Amino acid sequence: MPARTFLPPPGETHLTESQALDSARGGAALPAAARLMDYRSAAALLGEGPDPRLSPVAPVWVVTVYQPRQYTVILNGVNGLVIDSCMGCRSL
Repeated sequence: MPARTFLPPPGETHLTESQALDSARGGAALPAAARLMDYRSAAALLGEGPDPRLSPVAPVWVVTVYQPRQYTVILNGVNGLVIDSCMGCRSL
């Protein structure tokens, strides 16, 4: 099954917060928080160095889903695909 992707709204360059939350939660209505930032900052928030194959200034969404088990994901800011994820790591 292919990964589910999103498109930014017309005239926008990145996904909305609602789209990022939906992507990270897989459509479920779970409590979560999201923040748009550059990839370098997102990788640092998760306690990692950025992947050198990705632009450090690329817009990404960091989303923490709090239940049923807390996890945080870094999502591509343009299509919602997961760049990195971790369970029980730093969160928003």
